Order: sequence, then C-alpha cells, then structure tokens
Amino acid sequence: MFKRNSLLAQPENTTIKMWRYMGSERLKELLETGSLFFRRLSKFDDRFEGLLTEQSKNHLFRWALDLHKGNIGAAKGFVNANDEHRNNFHINCWHMNSIESYLMWRCYAQMETAIQTTYERLVASFDSCNEVIEGTMIEYTDYDRERIDLGNVYSPIKYKSHYYRDEKEYRLIFWEISEANKKFQVGDDGVIIKADLDMLIEKIYLNPLLPEQKKIRDNYKLVGLKVSNNAILSGS
Repeated sequence: MFKRNSLLAQPENTTIKMWRYMGSERLKELLETGSLFFRRLSKFDDRFEGLLTEQSKNHLFRWALDLHKGNIGAAKGFVNANDEHRNNFHINCWHMNSIESYLMWRCYAQMETAIQTTYERLVASFDSCNEVIEGTMIEYTDYDRERIDLGNVYSPIKYKSHYYRDEKEYRLIFWEISEANKKFQVGDDGVIIKADLDMLIEKIYLNPLLPEQKKIRDNYKLVGLKVSNNAILSGS
C-alpha cells in the first residue's frame, strides 16, 4: 500500500500528471508482469544520490566529534555510516508536468515510450500491494554550497543536485529495512513491486522524435495497445 509520511512532501494538486519514460522492452515487461522496478539508490548514475551535501557533512562531523569527545576516527565513521543508509532505499522515478514535455523527450531520446498517469492514480495503484510504498517530491540543492536538513533518515533521499532541476521529479520509495518491508526479499539492483495497471496507466505515448513513428504506432495497435497522440506533433 502507499503510505503518506509527514516528512515527505506531496503535490497539492492531486490530479497533476505524472510521466515515466521507458524503453519498449521495459513497457512490455511492465504489461506482462504488472510490476514496477524500484532501483537501489546507490546504483543510480548520479553520484550524489542519497548523500549529504558537503555543508551538511561538515555540520554532522562537528556534532559527532563533540558526541565522541574529540575522537576524529569515530566522528568520521559516524558520517560514513550515514552515507550507507542510501543502500537501503529503492526508488522509482516520475516526472511531474501538466503537459507533455519536449525537453524530457530530448533528455530520454533513447526511450521509445512514456506512461502518463496522475498523482492520485499513481498512489492508488499500490492499494493492493503488500509492501509499504512512500513517495516525495524532490527538492534540488547545490551539493557544494548548501546545507540540507538533518535529523531523519529520509533527508538525503528527498534531495537531488540542482543540475537535475528540470526533471521535476516525484519519486516512489521502498525502504527495505522498515518494520513493514524487512520481511520482503530484494535483489542487489532493486526490488519488483506489484501495481494495479488499470489504475496506474491513464495513457501511453510514443517518443515523437523517433523515426518511423507511424510504423511503431501501428505495431502497437496490432497487439491491442492504444497509443495516445502526441500534442507536440499536433501542435496543440
């Protein structure tokens, strides 16, 4: 089930559209299994994912140094242990946007398709799953200069480098060592979570930048998959 958490920010507009870009093989896998893949946060390409900013690390080090009565090694170990928390989180990312984004298609040029849903449909799609899923809107920060909040395990998870600000990310979260989730088996790279696809998927779009788009669209129709028209192509 999806669980709202007061530490994690949710969109005020519950009908805001959510987009997930994926290759055709990943879409096929989703439709066949009825499951979404949550990647382990430490496996993401962005090296800052799930880590504290430099300012926050320095603040935490000073606090730990005082706690351990000047023991530098113990203080460093405390900070490093904090960084290891990201290994316990698994993430599934969505783009928040009320309209189809040409910029995002350019960023994910290798992706042939996108699923479009809404926030309320997204969270409702986990009503019948056994795992506890949480979620948050991402806050963007300068990892070299700014300090993020400390004091709870979610703080580093809900921040991302300001270089990714255009992604307007909403991320779904599976915390593997939570009391509710520690009984479930996870893999080295991530975990697979069941979702109600009838609730989840509102529309499916093809990448408007793909060559031979009409041919691909026709192939999808042959297997009974309805593909929506891109507003970018129609100019509407």
